[in-house]
Amino acid sequence: MGLWSSLTGKKSPPEVRELTHPSHLKVGDFIRFGFCAQSALSNQSFEVVDVTGLEYATDYDEENDEYQTTCRHQFVLQGGTDEKLLLSVLKEGFTEALTITRLFPAKTLVGSVLERQELSPALDPESDNGSALHCQIESTEDWLTDCYYREGAFPAYSYAEDIRERDVNDIDNVVEQQFFLFVSESREQMLDVFVYAGGRTEFYFGVRLPVEKIEDMWPASQQKEE
Repeated sequence: MGLWSSLTGKKSPPEVRELTHPSHLKVGDFIRFGFCAQSALSNQSFEVVDVTGLEYATDYDEENDEYQTTCRHQFVLQGGTDEKLLLSVLKEGFTEALTITRLFPAKTLVGSVLERQELSPALDPESDNGSALHCQIESTEDWLTDCYYREGAFPAYSYAEDIRERDVNDIDNVVEQQFFLFVSESREQMLDVFVYAGGRTEFYFGVRLPVEKIEDMWPASQQKEE
């Protein structure tokens, strides 16, 4: 029995969990963004409905004969619609930024938004980085830009669960794919392309935002009025 209980005869009040960084989000927590150019995000609140992981190989370490890997923790956000967004925290040196991506159906992209003749060489793992993908769009729609450049092609594994405190070698629910990363010239937009066995391809267009765009975060146990 704690000090509070011994003095009052009552149970200790529950600890209040505080959210001070987006990397600490859990399922059921909420996040609200301030003003953004993206109308789907601007002044909107979202619930974290899932946490998944992406692990991909980057540089090859010849001395140890192994690839260096990067883990991306993905917070699946859902607001007032059925659409789900993926939030990740990007660390580059001493700086941090948010990346938020949304799935665009391939059948609405290939041949209409993305140039079909550019896709084949750009999605060839053996081709050099720097390949360009042009978007044929009348407006940026807050998410798209007119050109993306391939920054890398990586073997990758997707985990349908939170891997922050797990040994990925102990997880059975894993899917292997080829991951292609494209960025805009300004690096404010990105395109993640995943190619699975059998040729199924997914396109996630995204934006990079400063962490300061987060207006508020609160845990699942705390009710908050809009």
